[in-house]
Amino acid sequence: MQRFAGTSLRGRTMIAGLMRSLLLALLWTSSAALSVAFTRHGGGLATVWFANAILTAFLLIEPRQRHSLYILVTLLLSFLFNLWSGRTEALALALSVAGVGEALIAAALMARLSPADRLFDDSANLLRFALSSVIACVPPAIMMGLVMHGVSGASWWQIAAGWITTHGCGLLIMTPLLIVLHRAARDFRPDRIRPAALGRSIAMLGLVAGTTALVFGQSTYVLSFLIVPALLVPTFLLRAPGAAGSVAIIAIVASWFTIEGSGPFALMPVSAAERVYVMQLFIATMFLCALPIAALLDERDELAARTAAHLANMHGIADRIGDVLFRIDDRNAWAYLNPAYQAVTGRSVAGAIGRPVLADLPQRDHNRFNHALARLRAGRIPHYAFTSQIVDALGVTRYIEFALHAGTFGGQGEGISGVFRDVTARTLIDMQLRQKAVSARRDARTDPLTGLPNRRAFFERLETRMEAGHALALALFDLDHFKRINDAFGHPAGDAVLRHIAAAASSLLKDGEMIARIGGEEFALLIEDRIAGAAVATAERLIAAIASQKIALSPELTGSPEGIGLHMTISMGLARSKPGQAADDLLAEADRALYLAKNSGRNQLKLAA
Repeated sequence: MQRFAGTSLRGRTMIAGLMRSLLLALLWTSSAALSVAFTRHGGGLATVWFANAILTAFLLIEPRQRHSLYILVTLLLSFLFNLWSGRTEALALALSVAGVGEALIAAALMARLSPADRLFDDSANLLRFALSSVIACVPPAIMMGLVMHGVSGASWWQIAAGWITTHGCGLLIMTPLLIVLHRAARDFRPDRIRPAALGRSIAMLGLVAGTTALVFGQSTYVLSFLIVPALLVPTFLLRAPGAAGSVAIIAIVASWFTIEGSGPFALMPVSAAERVYVMQLFIATMFLCALPIAALLDERDELAARTAAHLANMHGIADRIGDVLFRIDDRNAWAYLNPAYQAVTGRSVAGAIGRPVLADLPQRDHNRFNHALARLRAGRIPHYAFTSQIVDALGVTRYIEFALHAGTFGGQGEGISGVFRDVTARTLIDMQLRQKAVSARRDARTDPLTGLPNRRAFFERLETRMEAGHALALALFDLDHFKRINDAFGHPAGDAVLRHIAAAASSLLKDGEMIARIGGEEFALLIEDRIAGAAVATAERLIAAIASQKIALSPELTGSPEGIGLHMTISMGLARSKPGQAADDLLAEADRALYLAKNSGRNQLKLAA
């Protein structure tokens, strides 16, 4: 089965190649006969030779495996045609080899520019295509010039020049036409045929033929300028097919009338051959006018299609993105908003367009926002980011992160574009985390029982003040016989006493002074010592105040029906800082003074030595 399928495929491929070869033979023979019949001038050389352009187009369009068959068919046809035209066998063979060689060179050069289907879509390729057409004609032109010089003694360079102009025009005109027609046939869809469009196309090409006949069918008036607008109409409306077809029509009609001695070139006082050369230059000029314009129009259409597709894609993305894309006009109003605006604010996009942006922002941000817009428009900054708030349609405050960029749009003055996103959830989480961090830092430096700074906070403050060189005094005190309270009433009662002492001591301190609980029933004081005796006075005042206070313990704490009242005393040791002294040394001095106060009867202050 596979062998049968492979054989069937090869058979179909062979039949397709033979059919294309027959088509090539028909086109080549018809073109050669028409070129000789309708464009031969007095010098015996065709005015425009299309036949080699047909082979060139086939070599560009068709698969490489068929090229050998096409070359053999063309060699045979060319040889027979030249024999039929009355040339000797040797000359017929030389002309055949030169013609096929020209097509091979042209196809090789043009294939390097672009794939055949895209050859005339890029305006940059057209000049290179024209140069390739001329260059391809040079080697066979020189060859045939030398051959004809040897046969008849004719000027070889005149023969070569005539070959280049005649065959070059054929390549310039027929190659684009065949490639464009091939692409149109490949993309042909019967259901896409519109009778009205087909009628307009025929009418436009008829206009070109009629205008060319009018210009070249008479020799009274020089009306060659009329051909240009007639050529531009199908070029603009039909693009490359219209341009290529129109140039081919102009070449055929103009050549016919010029050979017949009619047209604007017939008024020139030169030989018939020279008039033909001028006509060939005219045809080449028409080609170089029409095809580049068609290519530029195709490029514009392709660019417009890509741009439209890109814009549609971008609009699709903008409509689906969760962030709000916006533009602000020169009146500081919303000029564009994507659908995400309604999702964020609960307000319609249509209702927001044209409304001042400041209407969505809190009053406190108005000055900052206006200042940012002014700096962006003045070019002092390329972009600006800030966080603000918007109250949505339900009255919920949302935190919004803005990113503004300077730009213009629509040719309507300067504008600002950018994006904003709802960061409410993130902001609230950040606030909670910051609050927790602050609480954690505070808890790490606070005694949970009394609310006073703890040992860590106190000694950080002590070291900082001493490193700064402040004159200060450090006092340590603890509660006398505090253990008896815990033993008699329990730790809850002891905790109540500690809280009372902490509150009483804190109320007696001045600004800049600090009290901390540094462990158990032990407290520390940091007192300014800029005035002689001030620290001692503060310490003695604190000892006296606590001794005079009565601490009430509730029945729940003591177990007695009416509760009890306690009087507590404290023992304190105080050390004054010295220049360059370390905090640990100062602490040791205060601790020794406290030990001395406790051993000396308690409820008193002792100063470090």
